[in-house]
Amino acid sequence: MPYPTPAAVALAIAIMFKRSGKSRARITEKTFRLIAKRRFRLHESFMSNFRSGIEDLDVIAIPLDRRGFGLIPRSALEGAPLIKAADLLERELPNIKKGQIDEAALWSELDSEETEDGETED
Repeated sequence: MPYPTPAAVALAIAIMFKRSGKSRARITEKTFRLIAKRRFRLHESFMSNFRSGIEDLDVIAIPLDRRGFGLIPRSALEGAPLIKAADLLERELPNIKKGQIDEAALWSELDSEETEDGETED
């Protein structure tokens, strides 16, 4: 029984996305497995090749927490606002240039922002 290659799965999903006419979309793990013709665990090499293949088709597939993938066209990021370390990591930049990143402080700030937005950690 032949199985589709990661490139073929990427092509099918890119076509689904194009035909949807949406600027962003989501596919479930069930749909992904249907197209990939795989019922069980998807090997990391398959997933890596799939992600590479779909990016070659100008679609970015982002794994979602609730399984499946979010899809956006690569072009959607072309006009995204630029963020600069010099502007946003001003305090941390001297240490970063020395190869030192205070991960605990950054995690603390990231966690506090998630809590402020009403998000909770699972």
